[in-house]
Amino acid sequence: MLEQVLQIQSYTFDSDAMSMFGTAALILFMSAITLTHERASRVATPLFLLALSTSVWLSSFGIMYCANSATVATWWAKVAHAGIVFIPTSALFFAARVVRGESYRNLGRALSFSVLVSAMYLVLLFTSSDFVLGVEQRWWGPYPRYGAIGSTFVVFLALLVGTCVLLFWSCYRRSPVITAMHRRSKLFFFASVVGSVSIVDFLPMYGFDIYPIGRVTMLCLFAITTYVTWRYRLVDLTPSFVGQQITETMTDALIVMDRDGVVQLINSETNRLLGAQESELMGQSITELFDGLLSVHLQRLAGGEAVRDVEHVLKMGCGKPVTISLNASVMRDRYRNPVAFVYNLRDISHRKQAEDRIRQLAYHDDLTDLPNRVQFNEQLEICLQVAAAEGRPVTTLFLDLDRFKRINDTLGHSAGDELLRQVAERLRRCIRESDLLGSSHPSGASSFVARLGGDEFIICLFDVNDDEAVAAVSKRMLKSLAEPFQLDQHEVFVSGSIGISRYPQDGADVQSLLKNADTAMYHAKESGRDNFQYYDTSMNATAMERLALEADLRKALERNELSLVYQPQIDQENERIIGAEALLRWKHPVRGNVSPGDFIPLAEETGLIAPIGAWVLQQACKQTAEWREQGLGELTIAVNLSERQFRRDNLLKVVAKALQDSGLPASNLDIELTESMLMRKASSAIETLKSLKMMGVKISVDDFGTGYSSLSYLKRFPIDVLKVDESFIRDVASSTDDAAITNAIIAMARSLNIDVIAEGVETPAQRDFLIEHGCTKMQGYMFGRPMSADHFGSLLRKGPHTETIRQLETSETGTVLSFSRS
Repeated sequence: MLEQVLQIQSYTFDSDAMSMFGTAALILFMSAITLTHERASRVATPLFLLALSTSVWLSSFGIMYCANSATVATWWAKVAHAGIVFIPTSALFFAARVVRGESYRNLGRALSFSVLVSAMYLVLLFTSSDFVLGVEQRWWGPYPRYGAIGSTFVVFLALLVGTCVLLFWSCYRRSPVITAMHRRSKLFFFASVVGSVSIVDFLPMYGFDIYPIGRVTMLCLFAITTYVTWRYRLVDLTPSFVGQQITETMTDALIVMDRDGVVQLINSETNRLLGAQESELMGQSITELFDGLLSVHLQRLAGGEAVRDVEHVLKMGCGKPVTISLNASVMRDRYRNPVAFVYNLRDISHRKQAEDRIRQLAYHDDLTDLPNRVQFNEQLEICLQVAAAEGRPVTTLFLDLDRFKRINDTLGHSAGDELLRQVAERLRRCIRESDLLGSSHPSGASSFVARLGGDEFIICLFDVNDDEAVAAVSKRMLKSLAEPFQLDQHEVFVSGSIGISRYPQDGADVQSLLKNADTAMYHAKESGRDNFQYYDTSMNATAMERLALEADLRKALERNELSLVYQPQIDQENERIIGAEALLRWKHPVRGNVSPGDFIPLAEETGLIAPIGAWVLQQACKQTAEWREQGLGELTIAVNLSERQFRRDNLLKVVAKALQDSGLPASNLDIELTESMLMRKASSAIETLKSLKMMGVKISVDDFGTGYSSLSYLKRFPIDVLKVDESFIRDVASSTDDAAITNAIIAMARSLNIDVIAEGVETPAQRDFLIEHGCTKMQGYMFGRPMSADHFGSLLRKGPHTETIRQLETSETGTVLSFSRS
C-alpha cells in the first residue's frame, strides 16, 4: 500500500488540488509569521496549532484529489482526518486563550476532555474501518465515505465549533462598549462564524451534493484572526515578560552579574552608555568593565552593605567623560546566600553640569566671572580670621566707576556690559601683576577683586604692609582705568573713585569694612572723582543723612506717604493678565520720590520693615479683593517679603489677618521670597513654607538663579512658582550662556511641576525665546510698567479675560497696556 502511495504514477494534475495546496501554505505562513512576530501574544501558539491541523487537512485533501485510484485516495483521506480530528480541540484552545481571564474559569476541564476525545478519534482512525470507509466520486472529485464513528466525530466537531462561536459571542456581549476588548471580541466572533461555515463540507455525507467551500472560509478565518492578533496584541503579563519590558524601557543602565562577577543581563541603555553591543558585554568579568570600578563595590554588597547614589566620573570609549550615579543591590536565595548582583547606573552628566553652572553663578558674577558678593564676604572673612590670629594687615578698596550710567544710557546695555568686562580684566591684571602684594596664605587668604553689582567693584588687599603700598596699588588701578576702552567703533574713557578702609582701625568685621570703604568712596566722588580716599571718622555726612531718612521713614506710614503700584503678569499662551506684583513706593513731601533701593534696605536694617510689610500685605489683599468683587477676574497678587519679615514669629498671623480683613481667598495671594533668603536657614524655611502652604497661599522664589540653591532642598521646598531673574532674560536672545541657563531653569521647574515667570521681559526677541522654550508667563516693561491701582483697575475693566495685548502706549501717568477685544 505504502509503495503504491509513493509512486508518482498514482497521481495526476488537478486544479482543485492546487487551490488546496495554496490555501494550506498561505494559512500556515500567516500563523508562522504571527508566532514569530507576536511571541508574547497568548493566542499565537494555539493559532499556529489550529493552522497546522488545517494545513494537514487541506494539503492531504489536495493529494487525494490528484490520486488515480480509490485505494490511494482513501489513504490520503485518512491522513487528512489525522489533522481534522484536532481542529475542534485547537479551535477550543484558541477560544479559551482569547477569553481567558474574562469570567470563563471552567474551560480548562473542557479543553482537557476535548484533547482526550481527539486523541481517541485519531487512534480509531487508523485502527477501525468504521471511521473512513473509503472514497466515492462526486462531480467535483473524490469525497470520503464515513462510517458510524465518522458520524459521531462530525457531531463532536459541530458541538465544539458551536461552543467556540458561543464563547466569542458571550465575550463580545460582556465586554464594555467603545473599548479595544469590545472591538476585538466582535472581530473574533465574526471570524468564528465565518470559520464555522466550513462544516458544510460534511453535508455531502448526508445526501446534500454541495461543493466543499471549507478552504475559503478557513482562509478568511485565519486572515481575520491574524489581523486581530497583530492589531490588539493579546499579551500574557507574566513576570518574565513584564520584567523584560520594564528592563528595556528603563532610562538607566542595568547590569546583572552572577556571584562570580560575570555579566548575565544588560539592557539597551547599557549598550548606549558604554557604546558597545550586547554581544561584546555579555559574559565579561566585572574587572573588565569601567576599569574595575564595579568590583570595588562587590565586597560591600556581599557583606550586606548598601551602595546608594555613589558618583563616579567615567571615561567612555570616545574619550568623553561621563558622570554616573551608581546604585547596587544583591539578590539572595532563601538561605540568604548571594546569587547575583544588580548594578543601576544613571548618566547624570547634564545634571552635574547644571549644578556646576548654578554653583558658578552662586559665587561668581555672570557678566565678568569675578567673585560676587557672596564669595567676597566668605573670602574676606577668611582673611580677617588670619589677620586676627597672625597680626597681618587687610585693606578693603571700594571702587565705583565715574559716569558709567551716561555711557550705559548712551551706547546701550550691551556696550555697558562689555565695558564692565574690560574693567574687570584690568583690575584683575593689576592684582595679578602687582609686586607689592603678599603671597597666598595656606588657609586660602589672598588678595582678590570682586564685583558687587552694577559698576561697583571691591578689592581685598591681604598682607599689604603699609599705606604707601596700598596707595601704589590704588594709583595703578586708576591709571589702568584712565586708558581708553574700545567698545565696537567707540572709544570711551572712564575713571574710578576708590574708598579705602583698613583692618582693624576702620572695622573689625566684613560689614564694617565694606560700609566704611563705601563711605570713603562717596567722599572720593565728592572730592572730584578719579581719586582714592581713606576712610576717616569725620566722614559722617552720609551717616547723618541716613539717620534723617530713617526718621522720615518712621513717619511715612502715619503721613500716608507710602503707596503701592502694580506691574501686570501676563500669560502669553492666552494673552491674558493673570496677576500683578505689588511694589512699594515712597513719595516724600520734600525729597520727592525716594528710591526703593534707598529706603527698603534701611527699613530692613532698622526693623521698620515689619509694620511696613504688614501694611503692604493689607493693602495688596484689600485692593485685589475689591477688583475681585467688581468682577474683574481671579487675579493672583504677588507680594515680596523681606528676610526679616519671613523670619518673624508672627508672619503667619500677619498673613492670616490680611486675608481675613480683606476677604481675599488665600489662593489669590502669592508670597515672593528670594532664593538666598530661603537657603540661609533652609530647614526652618521649609517649616515656615509648609505652614503658609497649609493656609492655601502660593509661594514664589524671586530672582531665581542668582544665588545657589541645593537641588535637594529645592525639591523639598513647597514652591509654586520660580521667577527667572531679569539678569538672565536681558541677553537671553543673544547670549548662549544666558539662554542655556534660562532653558535649564525652565526645564528643571517643569520636571518639578513648578510654574515659571520670567522677569524683565522688554523685547519681542526675549518673549519669543521664552515661549519657544515653554515659559509663557512673563512680567516686564514690554507688557507694562508698575502703575497705580486706578490705572490697573481701568486696565482690568477693559476685559481681563478677553483682551489681547497689542502694543504699549505712554501717557502722562506712565506706561499702560493697550488692548483690543478678541
